[in-house]
Amino acid sequence: MAYEVTATRKRPTTLDGLIGQEFVVATLKNSIQDGRIAHAYLFSGPRGVGKTSAARILARALNCPEGPNADTDTRHEAESITRGTALDVIEIDGASNTSVNDVREIKDEVLFPPNHSRYKIYIIDEVHMLSTSAFNALLKTIEEPPPYIIFIFATTELHKVPATIKSRCQQFHFRLIPLEQLLQKLIEAVEEMRIHADRDALMWIAKEGRGSLRDAYTLFDQVVAFSDGHITLDKIKTKLGLVGLDRLNSLAEALADGSLQRVMELSDQIMATGVSVDQFVIDMNEYFRNLLLLRAGIKRESVIGYPIAEFSSLAVEAWSEHQLMHGLDLLLEAFRRLRYTVNERFELELVLGELCRLRDYIDPGQLLNRIHDLRRRAEQGDFLQQDSPEPSGPGTEAKQANGAAGRAPVSAGTAERMAGQSAGQPARQSLDQSVQHAQQSAVQQPDQQQQAHSAPVDRQPAVQQPAQHRAAQSAPENSPARQQTQHMQAPTENAAAPTGEPAPAAAAPQPPAPEQAAAPTGDQAVEQSHADAAGKQPSTLSDWAGRSAGQQLPTAEPRGDERRVLDLGEFDRLIEEVSHASMSLGSALSGAISQTFDDRFLYLQFKSAFASKTIELESEQIEECIHTVLGVPLRVKVETIEDSNEDEQQHHPDPQVELPRKVFRGKVISG
Repeated sequence: MAYEVTATRKRPTTLDGLIGQEFVVATLKNSIQDGRIAHAYLFSGPRGVGKTSAARILARALNCPEGPNADTDTRHEAESITRGTALDVIEIDGASNTSVNDVREIKDEVLFPPNHSRYKIYIIDEVHMLSTSAFNALLKTIEEPPPYIIFIFATTELHKVPATIKSRCQQFHFRLIPLEQLLQKLIEAVEEMRIHADRDALMWIAKEGRGSLRDAYTLFDQVVAFSDGHITLDKIKTKLGLVGLDRLNSLAEALADGSLQRVMELSDQIMATGVSVDQFVIDMNEYFRNLLLLRAGIKRESVIGYPIAEFSSLAVEAWSEHQLMHGLDLLLEAFRRLRYTVNERFELELVLGELCRLRDYIDPGQLLNRIHDLRRRAEQGDFLQQDSPEPSGPGTEAKQANGAAGRAPVSAGTAERMAGQSAGQPARQSLDQSVQHAQQSAVQQPDQQQQAHSAPVDRQPAVQQPAQHRAAQSAPENSPARQQTQHMQAPTENAAAPTGEPAPAAAAPQPPAPEQAAAPTGDQAVEQSHADAAGKQPSTLSDWAGRSAGQQLPTAEPRGDERRVLDLGEFDRLIEEVSHASMSLGSALSGAISQTFDDRFLYLQFKSAFASKTIELESEQIEECIHTVLGVPLRVKVETIEDSNEDEQQHHPDPQVELPRKVFRGKVISG
């Protein structure tokens, strides 16, 4: 007897023999039993899932001598249909008979009734290959055929079939066959052939079938040919040039260690066994896909395709899900580039080098969450907490004071007070006590001291704000910042107001030497005058709000034309509040180059005329945010600083700007 391939030998002859198509089988059997026979059927689905076999089984069931019967196994009629000797079942290859003339022959033949059967059945395989004219010629015949004519169409590309044809047919979509059922069919074939086969080898064959029983049978026949009666996975890897799961595990462990040298050595060993670069990348894609599934908690062997125990636990735990998805994306992109690369091996080595650094990859979402966490911790002051207490000993007090000043600047005398605390006390508590002590000292200073008279200044640390005042403690002993802090803590007769009236002497500390207390001039006079005024005037809007709320702050009122520089921290909070309401308005507000305030107004200076105009139009909204965030009802005044180079630009305009201005007769707006 001649050899017959497994796919043909094991072709099903009954509807119950179709595996993985329960919906199709149940619908056709009920239709046959109830006598509800349609005049046209359309079977669609992937290759090798039973479309043509179902069409032949349906044809035999309809032409059964005992009447339409879905359970009859008429093997003789099946062979006659397969050989093409059945007169009343005509099977046509749509890929070979695509012209309209072939369809016209069918139209002529349908006029004649069947010879000895109940129905005359036309099976047109690969019907999507017919031409548009051929489809149009079939329309009338399919819509109103003679009662003894039945059409059965089969196609793997349903989208190529015209909608006019699909609307005239009952459609049945065939699905891919599950892996477990493919494995069971291969086991049955092994038992019929009386050969030995390992389960993992049959599992690999079923997985490579990818849901197609015919593909699985074809690969099975090939493996049987070189296995000498015993199918093993090692023989398959050797003969077919596969990487193998054990070598993939070793390569993955080297990638997890980040050892590029070992990775290149292993890849060279794999390539030396005859594995192509394409197959190498395909196996790597499949391996990383399985690692991702295992990492996600999927343990089904039918989904993975391999026994779970055969995967390296180190490789499974080496990367996170986001890193595995990124690695899989790199491998897929490498496979796409193989077609156009100069050397395929270069692409393989490049992607392996990138996978060595896969553990350093951070998902953008995780990075964003980390940034939000750090920002939340900064707002809550978690960074001010000491990590661990330091043992007491010589020099420990000074070290703790300097460390606290490095993390968060503190006011005058804080380092001495922190030195007296216990070794494990948090620096945040010391900082709070220092702030309270500085406020009490400011309240107790004499009210008779004259204010320093100065003009508005730019955004410079000339006005000593609380944060800047605390930062001066970490400065060197003889630095201007340290001397300025000493003037603020203990005003003396040498630091009197410009009017010449001496200020009352403070109880402590002792006044500086005469050569250090010389009358300042220039910028130093401005800074010193602001420092003297800061001792009795609130330097932030929060302090000014506290004064208006009834707190016991200095009673000296500022001059009507005096402005104070707004604290940068308060201004940042104001920008954030405005940005919540309008992102564009917050962006325009952040462009202010100077922020000062007095009793009634908040003065904002801009270089951009556009930004100034935007702030003026939305000033009411900004005033509401000022009252919400800072608790002070201030009005907003906008000032635009003219560029010093504007006159020069008008006299010497840019030729590239002047030409379009003349052409469009427009006006150039700076900023």
